[in-house]
Amino acid sequence: MKKVDPEFIKVIRNAKKNEKLVFFLGAGVSMSQGYPDWNGYVRHLIEYWKYNLASINDGESNQVGWVKKLDWLEQQENITNARKIDILHYLIEENSTAKIKDTDKDYLLQYEQEWFEKAVPVTKNNSILHSLVSLNGSYITTNYDLEIEKSVAGFGYDEINSLEKAKVGRFTVGNGPYVIHLHGTPKAGFESFINSAADYSNLYYKQSSSHYEGVNEFIRGKVIVFIGSSLQEDEILSNLDLKEAHAYALMKGYGDDLSNQMIEDYYKNKKNIEIIWYGDTYDELPTYLSRVVDEVIVQYRRNSRMEEGILE
Repeated sequence: MKKVDPEFIKVIRNAKKNEKLVFFLGAGVSMSQGYPDWNGYVRHLIEYWKYNLASINDGESNQVGWVKKLDWLEQQENITNARKIDILHYLIEENSTAKIKDTDKDYLLQYEQEWFEKAVPVTKNNSILHSLVSLNGSYITTNYDLEIEKSVAGFGYDEINSLEKAKVGRFTVGNGPYVIHLHGTPKAGFESFINSAADYSNLYYKQSSSHYEGVNEFIRGKVIVFIGSSLQEDEILSNLDLKEAHAYALMKGYGDDLSNQMIEDYYKNKKNIEIIWYGDTYDELPTYLSRVVDEVIVQYRRNSRMEEGILE
């Protein structure tokens, strides 16, 4: 595990003090609790609909070859996961009753509502989130689950500004932390949920500038800390304006100093992101974060006492 960088501690402490701290959380944070990765999500989604078509067809599920069609779809390695979801949605709509077809499409999120809202994850407490919530920051994420909200609420906040659509125009100032779901949550409904190839195309090729306008305004002048492989989502990085923010990313090392330096230089010069190395394996991240948070809290309290003139 790497030593905690004292300059990074100072940056986080000042951002906490000035209420300008934002964490950008990727899939790794949710996966640490047992939520599936992208491949696992799509596989479980298809499996769910193999045997739950009857739930939207008045209990009838006599579609000829239904399971066989979804078996085929699940096995196709040359079809992207996002495109598989497009095809799955098409098949569900084509095999649904006329009554269902005429309603809104929230029924297509039946699995997501069960898994990301109601199901209890394998690990109930998220050690990463448990550390972060004490820093009073806000959050941006592409994750569909509500674990951030649960952790923030568990820390004692009465108000949480959960924004399930990023296209919100100008952000207003609330009394509690913000949790911004760039790709929506099942709770927000089908029209706000981004998971299929058609959704991504519409978001990132047709309306990306308007979708991210409010987000870029929100992060301007703030300290952004990327955690959980969020740097791998290129379509997001290309739409984030980090020139007027102060961006850092916690990253595990590549095994040697030469590789680490190359990656460090790339992100600094091309993406305006400073890399903070926390160790060589992802398992080291929770402990490293805990040490960072502990040190920030100690310095924050010490500085507060100094400002009040009561330092012992």
